[in-house]
Amino acid sequence: FYDLMKIGIPIIPSTFSYLIMVAGDRFIIKYYLGLDSVAVYTFGARLSEYIVFSIFQPFQKANTPIVRKKVAKSIKEAKEYTKALTNIFNIFITILLCLLVIPAKDFIHLISDDIYGSAYPVFIFTIIGFYFDSIWRINGQLINHLEKTKLTMVLAVFGAITNIALNLYFIPIYGVIAASVT
Repeated sequence: FYDLMKIGIPIIPSTFSYLIMVAGDRFIIKYYLGLDSVAVYTFGARLSEYIVFSIFQPFQKANTPIVRKKVAKSIKEAKEYTKALTNIFNIFITILLCLLVIPAKDFIHLISDDIYGSAYPVFIFTIIGFYFDSIWRINGQLINHLEKTKLTMVLAVFGAITNIALNLYFIPIYGVIAASVT
């Protein structure tokens, strides 16, 4: 029971921090720019999220048992595997993102009205952000299997605080684009 608590409790602030990073910007956008801007931002961000997660999540779920086996066998082998997978993932996702970005503007105009057409820059920046998040998740699996959840907690809390601070400063100046970049 102690081991479960030692590993599991740091995950709680990590989860709340992730929720703050995902949703906190919308509250700041609403406060400074209004609900119309929240709608545009959410449309662009969700579209990129759905695309990246629908491509990445099946591989992430398939990767979990592979990482577990490698960690059980050899930490060094698990680290080498994760490094190689990250490199392959970088190449694959970079090509895929380039193929998605080119027709994305036309696709956004096709599935939405003119108001949401301004979501294209949000889509571009958030899809890049989700790309980095996906890389983190590959490495995060190994970190969790190595029971380094305190490290995950520190990084997540720092990320949430930084994200909120940057949003509070930049959203009034640059609008929804600032939220998608931060």
